[in-house]
Amino acid sequence: MGRKSPEGGFMAVELVDRLIEDGIAEVKEDYRDEDMRHKLEGALEGFELARSLPATYEDFDWVVTGREEAERQMRHQLHDSRTEESQKEYWKHRWASLQLEYIRNILLVGKWASGEPLPPDTTLSSRAVMRYAAIVGVKEK
Repeated sequence: MGRKSPEGGFMAVELVDRLIEDGIAEVKEDYRDEDMRHKLEGALEGFELARSLPATYEDFDWVVTGREEAERQMRHQLHDSRTEESQKEYWKHRWASLQLEYIRNILLVGKWASGEPLPPDTTLSSRAVMRYAAIVGVKEK
């Protein structure tokens, strides 16, 4: 989805930049309380990682898949060590991954909107479709 979308709105890089900027503003508002600090830090970490990736579904998918494996290992460690610190570290990591997953899902919508086939066993999330449409300016006919 490196070219302009069928709607002529955004290139993938512009789309990812917009998602990152909007996302940072949203999490700073949502996670202001001290007991949510680990979620805020994780979300910001996820957005910073997103900035470093090429703006392609495939690159985001590769990183998300790797993070899912790390999270499986972290969950096993949590089973052995149920300290508050280890739980917060897990959720910080998970919140970073969630931001990457969200951007990946919207990039998938962009692939579909530009006529590319979806990867096997993949569906579009309604939230990602609506967000993509809102950003690129898709109008109902």
